[in-house]
Amino acid sequence: MVDLDTSLIFKALAHPVRRQILTWLRSREGFEPQEHPDSAVYGICLSSIQHRAGTSQSMTSQHMAALERADLVRSHRLGQWTHYRRNEEVLQRFAAHVAKDL
Repeated sequence: MVDLDTSLIFKALAHPVRRQILTWLRSREGFEPQEHPDSAVYGICLSSIQHRAGTSQSMTSQHMAALERADLVRSHRLGQWTHYRRNEEVLQRFAAHVAKDL
């Protein structure tokens, strides 16, 4: 088991849009239908996250990169599209860390 980098996680969660994206990815509701048949396995396409967040492609990519560096999301390339899903294991471990240590 890899140690949690809590500094990166707190930094990623400091931005309200990133917290909102994690919430959206949990329920998967409110996104436009995903075109790829395996999107249920691989997550939500970056363009759908961008559309829902109302941010530019570059800003959305920066948000997702910060979440991925913190290991809060996982990405998967499907052709020209990148899909994201939550990393539930890390999110649960981080929640347990916060409950125990803070």
